Amino acid sequence: MQVMPRDGLASSFECGEDKYPCFAGRPTIEELKIPSFNISYGSNLLREKIEAGGSIREGLRLYGPRDVGYYYADRIIELTEQVTP
Repeated sequence: MQVMPRDGLASSFECGEDKYPCFAGRPTIEELKIPSFNISYGSNLLREKIEAGGSIREGLRLYGPRDVGYYYADRIIELTEQVTP
């Protein structure tokens, strides 16, 4: 489980004329460099995607890279089945 530190850039984005934080709830780059925080944040994010999608496959599709359809989800499921008896 890993959320890339560059994803923390979004925490500093400002929107609107009042320059309010667009992604106030997003972690910072510094937070994402802390392994325990990163694992916890990434795990919770994946759980939320699975719940929103209604299945592990759909959650993985929502969590994974965009524009690859179900490729990422299916690959992760395939790899999991290889190591799970």
